[in-house]
Amino acid sequence: MYTCQSDMLEILTTIVVTVTSFMVIVKTMRLSTKKELFLKIYFPLYKTLSSFLYKTPSVEEMQKLITEINDVLSKAEYIPFFISELANTLQKELSDGESWQDTYMELCRHIDVNCNKLCILLGYPKRTLAYRFHHDQFLNNRKKWFAFCLYAISYFALGIVIAILVLTFCAWLLLILENTFHILR
Repeated sequence: MYTCQSDMLEILTTIVVTVTSFMVIVKTMRLSTKKELFLKIYFPLYKTLSSFLYKTPSVEEMQKLITEINDVLSKAEYIPFFISELANTLQKELSDGESWQDTYMELCRHIDVNCNKLCILLGYPKRTLAYRFHHDQFLNNRKKWFAFCLYAISYFALGIVIAILVLTFCAWLLLILENTFHILR
């Protein structure tokens, strides 16, 4: 009977170790894929678009950007479907003389959001709110002012927390000094 329990324990341990190892390998492979996407697609596209992010470039500037976007995409082994579709649509709309601004803004939003998500996931620093304000990288004014209000409220709240900590420390120090002088009398 003892050997049967021992055998069951060994089997269970083997299963747990195998499943855990498999999960770690899969997670590592996913992270390496996401890192490759970030380094070969999203970050180069962000660098290309950064000075024009959420702005409306002229037709000549847009044609140059399309060339640079296609250059980045041609160097990548795997291109996310949504990006290739947006780049193709943007190029078609531009060459046909159609309105391309909405497609361009959607590409900007996609690059912006996914670049930030991948930065967070991979542990890279993401753009700060101050950087985004300085370079005016917001989809619209409503989002810009919402972010500004959030930024201002966070600093106000931080100031209140620091003031409470300082007051608490001063009260604690005053209490210690009173007790010390009271003992010395």
